[in-house]
Amino acid sequence: KAPEVKAPDAATPVAVIENGTRAEEIRAFGVLGELSEVIARAGIEGPALLVIGEVVRVARDAQGVNGVILGL
Repeated sequence: KAPEVKAPDAATPVAVIENGTRAEEIRAFGVLGELSEVIARAGIEGPALLVIGEVVRVARDAQGVNGVILGL
């Protein structure tokens, strides 16, 4: 029997990164329940990397942020 999987809460931290490692990189941070708004406000058109979970908060706090910050 497969283990039960819990869906993430709407308040789960997310990061969306477009053009990672390039001069035109965009990083947008927010919460899962507002993901579409985070992407729209940052002007992200894709393709982009989506990171979900507490690792987003830890990484953002550890290295500082130079991008768009929404909701966290």
